[in-house]
Amino acid sequence: MKIKYKAFMLALALAGPLGLTSCLEDQGYQDFVDGVNKMTVVEFFGEEAGYHVKGLTLSETPQDLNVTVNIASAEQTKESITVKVEVDPAALAAYNAANKKSLEILPSSMYTIPSSTVTVPAGSREAVFTVKVKTNMIDRTKTYVLPLSITDAQGHTISGNFKTLLAEIKIDNKYAGSYTAKGVFNHPTAGQRDINRTKTLSTIDENTVETEYADLGGAGYKMRLVVNADNTVTIIPVGSTPATHSQFGENKYDPATKKFTLNYKYPGSGGDRVIAETITKK
Repeated sequence: MKIKYKAFMLALALAGPLGLTSCLEDQGYQDFVDGVNKMTVVEFFGEEAGYHVKGLTLSETPQDLNVTVNIASAEQTKESITVKVEVDPAALAAYNAANKKSLEILPSSMYTIPSSTVTVPAGSREAVFTVKVKTNMIDRTKTYVLPLSITDAQGHTISGNFKTLLAEIKIDNKYAGSYTAKGVFNHPTAGQRDINRTKTLSTIDENTVETEYADLGGAGYKMRLVVNADNTVTIIPVGSTPATHSQFGENKYDPATKKFTLNYKYPGSGGDRVIAETITKK
């Protein structure tokens, strides 16, 4: 039961800015946590749900926008589940109204969807839904969003919180890509642990990328790295990262080695959590 509770709390933390329904009103999740029944919930889990920037490469060839469909259940399913995903203009309209924005939907001429369904195999929890985006047609002066919602799951429960993704389409800047992060996380009471992992840096604008904060991406902690004109880096906390975050010492980007050097911290019980890491492009 403790594992189920932690899974729910992680989902709660990652609900994101979309706010289409309250976590407390999602009976599927409540039943899953309480063990009322062994229901299967279909979702865009965590970082795939809500409003997110998706960076794609500028190319004459359509680029894949991949979205993971997840099965949340106490046990792995013994049968395959076919999930239908559709473009949902109403979801974008609701987001615009709630946030006083006027974001444009990605025109249908700029993408194709090879299949409106994706099948999660028996014994698995994930499958990838793909949209082919014609990035060479996108006007970089505009903000386009592709709203996607899960609309059918063969009778299984569709999550009320994580059924919709609003994908803001951006053409990748020169900092985006796959990186190797190495460093140290110093905790005031738990001690020191190493950071050695792959991180994806996603485009926000021409000089900004977003990635996980330290090694806490699974808890919704994120940061934006703004590369300034002199190659110093400003770290902006986003997601679940405490607003009391601060940076210190050397924070820079080396264009020759494509490496970020970062030093930052955030306060907590017992003292500051202090992180020193380098993030180098693969």
